[in-house]
Amino acid sequence: MVAILLLAIGLLGVYLARAAILTAAGRWLDLAETPRQVEAVVVLPGGVTTRPFAAAALVRAGLAQRVLVPQSFRDAEAVDELSPADDFLLRQVLRKRGVPDGKIVLLEGSSQSTSSDAQAVAQWLLANNVGSLAVVTNGMHSRRTRWIFEDTLQGMSVNLTIVSVPNDGFGPANWWRVQDGMRAYTTELLKLCAYWLRYRHGLLWTALVVAGIVAIAAAVRSRRIKKAVGAMKSTDG
Repeated sequence: MVAILLLAIGLLGVYLARAAILTAAGRWLDLAETPRQVEAVVVLPGGVTTRPFAAAALVRAGLAQRVLVPQSFRDAEAVDELSPADDFLLRQVLRKRGVPDGKIVLLEGSSQSTSSDAQAVAQWLLANNVGSLAVVTNGMHSRRTRWIFEDTLQGMSVNLTIVSVPNDGFGPANWWRVQDGMRAYTTELLKLCAYWLRYRHGLLWTALVVAGIVAIAAAVRSRRIKKAVGAMKSTDG
């Protein structure tokens, strides 16, 4: 009985502090490192409206010499739809933002995940004897990106910087209030948990992920209750 009471009190505390907890979780995902001088910057696929702009800005500011673009994986459905590949769109934006073709490098391989991108980057770094790299990705994806690149580049003398850019329409302070933000951050938390379970260890990380998932569930339940109450009031009126 006491254990149940303590659990209930704990869950109530999480619910009441859900905004602070969810904001902290969002900020924790975003490493937000300060850009510095590197030999190359890689733009991860996706985020066409943000990521290539940041990479181009680094080149124009003289903070990066070349931009690496992973070659997109295209299945039969994508080819049939004649939709442009991510690498094509990224290179188009880079060109329009003033990056010359001679500084854009299309990596060999097939981009299917952040891990495959990191492996393609590692091969290029080795082949070209490059020792410093910046990776541009969205803030919520930056912590897992650093984990993956650190593991992939382990044993290589590469100075790594993760440059994070914002998402359109949501961020750490409001992601659970926006449908796209809820989906994006929840997915990222789950992917981070899966990556940790496969490659990393530590009770602290598990506790943080579990707390985040519980907080998300509480927030979703709260929104549903508010909508139900609002619908009842409108019906009574």
